[in-house]
Amino acid sequence: MPMRAQGLTQAIRAAAAGAGCQVADLDFHASGMTGEAWYAKETSLALSRCIERRKPDFPHLMIARSVGETGAAGPALTLAWLAGVMDRPEGSPGRAGLLHFAGDDGQRAALVVRLRS
Repeated sequence: MPMRAQGLTQAIRAAAAGAGCQVADLDFHASGMTGEAWYAKETSLALSRCIERRKPDFPHLMIARSVGETGAAGPALTLAWLAGVMDRPEGSPGRAGLLHFAGDDGQRAALVVRLRS
């Protein structure tokens, strides 16, 4: 079956629309991905469809690099980690980001997070 990244594309577009922003306006994206090639390709394809204009830098943060494969706890761990680093004067990934996650059942979810002043 060919990869089309339709679910992730739909989830990312819905998250940006719900947040009233463009994906290209965000500073970073983060996921529960563990580095598997299939998910990396899916992410790349979905983002190429969703980013409205060229971005010179759109870092991809992966919580699994620090805590290992966490399964369903990945989104909660990502939010907790971001709550501790987004307001740092140095080392912050940015003030707004896209989070996207995949379930074992094939479902995809995405949301936009912003640092509150």
